[in-house]
Amino acid sequence: MIRHLVLFKLNEGVERDDPRVVTGVEAFRSLDGAIPEIRFWELGWNVSDRPIAHDFAINSAFDDADALRRYVEHPDHQAGVALWREFATWVIADYEFRGPRPPTLRAPRRSDGGFFRGVRRFMRLFIPQHVVMGCLHTVDMSCDAMTAFDGRVD
Repeated sequence: MIRHLVLFKLNEGVERDDPRVVTGVEAFRSLDGAIPEIRFWELGWNVSDRPIAHDFAINSAFDDADALRRYVEHPDHQAGVALWREFATWVIADYEFRGPRPPTLRAPRRSDGGFFRGVRRFMRLFIPQHVVMGCLHTVDMSCDAMTAFDGRVD
């Protein structure tokens, strides 16, 4: 995935409540959901009073460089850029990152009262109830008996 960061600095004498700025912020805020390539979208005003800080930031993510290019060329994005050119300058950074990972399953800990209690807790959380019931009733039976519990193999 590609992270696209944009940091804006308002021109000298321009304030956040300037009508042009308000319109520019709304133009970029409206892009979330309007451009299908956007996978993540967040924007906001800087809260730091440090002199090196920029005033406004956009943090967004795209599947790949082609998706980012389509976003940059999109007419709604270009319209927002045209507004911001009148009252701000900006810098960008685009970099690759790993997207969200699926959750990992962890083995139950001994501190939860023992191995079998942890297994039962794990089964309740991650395995459909009819399978859990089948396993609990067929602990001493063969695998065929476990799958035949409700007549289906899931």
